Amino acid sequence: MTFERPSPSDTYQLYLQKHDIPEPGENQVLVQMLAAPINPLDLLVLQDKYPVKPQNYQHDRAIPGYDGVARVVSIGEKVNSLQEGDRIIIKNHGLGTWRTHAILSVHDALRIPDNMELRAAAVLRMGIMMAYLMLDSNAGAARKGDWIIMNGGTSVIAHFLGQFAHAKGLKVISIIRNRKDAAATANMLKRHGADIVLQDHEIELTEPMQNRRIMLGFDAIFGDSGNQLLKCISPGGTYVSYGFLGGLGAGSELLISQELIFIKHLTLRAFRLSAALAAMTEGEQSALCDWLSMEVQEGRLTMPPLEYVEWNGEAPDERMLKEAICKANIGAQGQCKQVFLFS
Repeated sequence: MTFERPSPSDTYQLYLQKHDIPEPGENQVLVQMLAAPINPLDLLVLQDKYPVKPQNYQHDRAIPGYDGVARVVSIGEKVNSLQEGDRIIIKNHGLGTWRTHAILSVHDALRIPDNMELRAAAVLRMGIMMAYLMLDSNAGAARKGDWIIMNGGTSVIAHFLGQFAHAKGLKVISIIRNRKDAAATANMLKRHGADIVLQDHEIELTEPMQNRRIMLGFDAIFGDSGNQLLKCISPGGTYVSYGFLGGLGAGSELLISQELIFIKHLTLRAFRLSAALAAMTEGEQSALCDWLSMEVQEGRLTMPPLEYVEWNGEAPDERMLKEAICKANIGAQGQCKQVFLFS
């Protein structure tokens, strides 16, 4: 899959193109994609709203897709950390995972356990690892019995963030968009770690926030939603920004007041997965993947619902693949994350 030019709308100029499968260089690996999610970040790339641009092109068209799991098909002569048949996840943004095969630098591939179920591996990097590292790096801001609050409550990241918070003895307030099926959505989220679920219009209510030490706030949206979340954090708490799903245009500003900084003494931080992974050794990253895989296998981490879209390498259905991207762009309430499943 390639795109010719960024587009601000859902009418992306997407193309399916055939390509030769080259041999890997001495420090490279040839991989066959197994699954690649359609993340909100990918849609920002298609709209030219994300700072990390695609690095790989086919006939002068960029290859999108910044996340995925693959199988190593062949290795370069100087590669000794991976073997044919290994499963890997893509370590860095911009490499282009919406394709059947890719040549990667060995440094862009992180081996994962062979027995990790595919649906978990598909969301490992930008779902499970993201949630764990984001909470772990800010764990000192809250103690057992404290509360965290997060928006984007139905997202894959929020799904795992709530579970990791519970494992640390923290309680969770999850904010979702206003919706007709709020009760059913709230019940589903409570089964996976949320203690309180609020719709956007309920954030202003004081009762759910009373007598609760809300010491961590995780903001995936920014703008108005981020400002509402900031007001909910207790004095001495920490606000963490990790996305801007609300966009970067007018109205997306975060309003910082004297009350928030001086009187409430809040700490404001940003979390970027790429920086967190860069601070870890490859051995530490592999150990984390092994542990997270075990958490899923033994049922301590539950998976969110995912919707697979088949990508047949021999005869791909171009219309179906494009429809999945447009569906992800619309982001209808109650919609599952779309994941390309290669066959």
